[in-house]
Amino acid sequence: MRPTDLLPPDVATALEDELPASASGARVAEWLAEAHRMGRIGTSQLCEAVGALEVELPEGVGTDDPVVLALIGRGAMGEVHLARDDRLARHVAIKRVTLGGSSGPLRAQFTAEARILAQLDHPSIPPIYDVESGPEGIEAYSMKLVRGRTLDQLLDEAREARQRGERLDEDHDLAARLDVFVKVCDAVHYAHTRGVLHRDLKPANIMVGTHGEVLVLDWGIAHLIGEGRQQAVTGPASSSDATVMGKATGTPAYMSPEQANGALGSLDARSDEYALGLLLHELISLERAVSGVTEIALERASRGERDPLRHAFGDAVPRELVAIVRKATRLDRRSRYPTVDAMAEDVRRFLRDEPILAEPDGAWQGAKRWVGRHRAATLALLLSAMLAIVLTLGLATVATGSVVGLVWWRAAVHQEALAAVVASVSSHARRIDATFQGYQGLLTGLAFAAETGLRDHPPADVAVVHPDELVPTGAVVVAPGYDGTEISTQHAVVWISPGVSPASVEEPARQLAALQPELMRVVYGSAPTDLPTEAERASRVVESGLPVVWAYVVHRDGLMVVWPGAPDYPADYEPRDQEWYASAQGRRRPQWDPASRDPSDTEDVGLLVTASVGVWDGDDQIGVAALDVAIDHVLDELLAPPGVQGDVDTWLVDDAGRTIATSVARDAEPPPFPYPDVLATVRSGREAGTQERGGRVVAWARLDALRWTYVVVGPLAALSGG
Repeated sequence: MRPTDLLPPDVATALEDELPASASGARVAEWLAEAHRMGRIGTSQLCEAVGALEVELPEGVGTDDPVVLALIGRGAMGEVHLARDDRLARHVAIKRVTLGGSSGPLRAQFTAEARILAQLDHPSIPPIYDVESGPEGIEAYSMKLVRGRTLDQLLDEAREARQRGERLDEDHDLAARLDVFVKVCDAVHYAHTRGVLHRDLKPANIMVGTHGEVLVLDWGIAHLIGEGRQQAVTGPASSSDATVMGKATGTPAYMSPEQANGALGSLDARSDEYALGLLLHELISLERAVSGVTEIALERASRGERDPLRHAFGDAVPRELVAIVRKATRLDRRSRYPTVDAMAEDVRRFLRDEPILAEPDGAWQGAKRWVGRHRAATLALLLSAMLAIVLTLGLATVATGSVVGLVWWRAAVHQEALAAVVASVSSHARRIDATFQGYQGLLTGLAFAAETGLRDHPPADVAVVHPDELVPTGAVVVAPGYDGTEISTQHAVVWISPGVSPASVEEPARQLAALQPELMRVVYGSAPTDLPTEAERASRVVESGLPVVWAYVVHRDGLMVVWPGAPDYPADYEPRDQEWYASAQGRRRPQWDPASRDPSDTEDVGLLVTASVGVWDGDDQIGVAALDVAIDHVLDELLAPPGVQGDVDTWLVDDAGRTIATSVARDAEPPPFPYPDVLATVRSGREAGTQERGGRVVAWARLDALRWTYVVVGPLAALSGG
């Protein structure tokens, strides 16, 4: 599609008249930005048209700083501009702190927003490309330019169609709106697994892209779960759409009661869940759940009040959706869903015409649902019943009718069991996906910290500890580790590659050693929720290990910092020769390698699954950040299907067909994946399904964000719990 196809006819004609057909994309973008400033095209039209420009390879390397073209958004503390990054010949969005937010708490909040976004690596959260820092913190950051419509605009289009008496098309109907909703839930749940609350979930902050992608925007008042400090200051607001800041921070029409009452220290994932329940209410009814201007909406939100839920077109609202909204918006947080993922799964069950957890089927609903989903089997049963009556005339006919009915019944039960296996495997795959994305987010944050740390002057008081000095000199506190060696939870260890002179790398060694708090954050960030304090997490590191076993950063000049400190690498160990180091070359997103033996060669640690990502200084890669996840955690806590016991095998396979991890090789390097036709089926577009082979079922589900496939193999009775 050409840019002119996306513009009003008069503007498209003017563009063609004023610019030659050979005009560069940069020149066309400047013309469009001017048309936007003159009010001839809207912001969405500008972004869509710029995004449709043909790919170019301009001469030269471009300027260092992006060229700002147009203002496309404004908030309480920042402005968003469309800009052109000449170095890569792409268009980006730049969010810059305004004068009103240039000092004090607002500047700190803007810096926090950038840092939080940089650590959230999810397809539905726009990535940060670069930052601009000043003496008081981050002043601006560039990110992906999002093309499409906000959910607010999509809902307005649906409302207009309703007013005209039209039925909605497939882009606006209830199923499409619910599909958007579950994608939003996936992103929010991922953020929750990283310890981040959004606190301002509303249609205006959700973008539906031109290719169907869904993005959750504006993390400006995001909050770290468990932090009790106030992160916002009072700001003006004139309607319930505005993000107000002060005692109650957020948008009144989409606040949970605890958020509206200013109980910042007690907010948790269920507060965002409440906002999503209000959003779901609006998606169903096309009417806001909490109506009224700011003061009224805020008062109603503080009491947990919402308007009645009515169907957008006057039909009866399905009882399942009523139950989901009701459970997500309970006044008592303990009565809500335990996680946003659980809420999203209930919506998916509704879309699949399966019973939901918020309000299980009664006998009549269950029978009605079964009949609707198994019309052929129902017809067979009715025929069998009729035959049974008629066949009282003859014994032989009775026997024949019974056999026919039994065959149909068994087939129906078998298909129902397979469908249940697919639903269970798909649900578990989403949990695996979210967990590994959480590890990726920790790693991305470490790489970001390393990029900053390796540009800074190293602190003079950071000691560099060499492996052979760790125990003899007593320079650090060591404790017996779960792997039978000695590890340090007090100090990171800087490992210098063979043949590298310590004196030649003294400064980068100190820079790496200063990253210890970030390394600890990665390992501790994988701790289960029952270990809330650092002391408890440190104790677990020593006693049995956390899911992330090691975190480390390697400098290209031949040195590595690792935490927990471990003195037992082989004398000839060269991190730059490792497969994970090679995998991260030229990569700005985390890469995962198949399970392999720990380089310390300690048997009790077992296999490790390694993720790595490049560390960059502009366009120059200066190293690699990595983390190791214990194979026992991957197999026992992640891959094992819930409630399934017996002869069952599990696999994680990437798109290249490599086995990342499998339960059939807990103590050995993973073997080749034995079901290549399953991957071929996944590549063809079927993201979940089953195959039956020799009395065993091969069930699979796609992990969209990681581009892996989760596979479970076992007898049907074991997989279905029957």
